[in-house]
Amino acid sequence: MEVSMPEDYQKACHAILEILKREPVVQLKRLLSLVSSPLAPSTEETLKWMLNAGILLRTMPMNPSIDPELIGDQMSRPLFTIQGVDYRSDVYVIKQMW
Repeated sequence: MEVSMPEDYQKACHAILEILKREPVVQLKRLLSLVSSPLAPSTEETLKWMLNAGILLRTMPMNPSIDPELIGDQMSRPLFTIQGVDYRSDVYVIKQMW
C-alpha cells in the first residue's frame, strides 16, 4: 500500500514508527514520552493523521466509569489451565477456577 504523507508529519511519523518497531503495542502516554522533545509538539497531530490514514490501529477506549481498582485480584488470575488428556479419554471436564 502506498500512502502520500504530508511533509509536516514526516519527521514525527518516522520517529513514531521507529518506536513502534521496538514496541508494537504501546499505550499513548508511553509513546508520547518516548518521542524526542523537538518532535513532541507535532506528535499528536501526526498520530491523528496516522490513525485516519489507517497506518496505526488503536484499541477501543476503556470505559472511564470502570475503575481498575474495583476489579481486584481476579483480573490477574488465569481463566483456565491446559491439562494433558490421554487419547483414550471419553470425557472432558471444564472447571471454573474461582
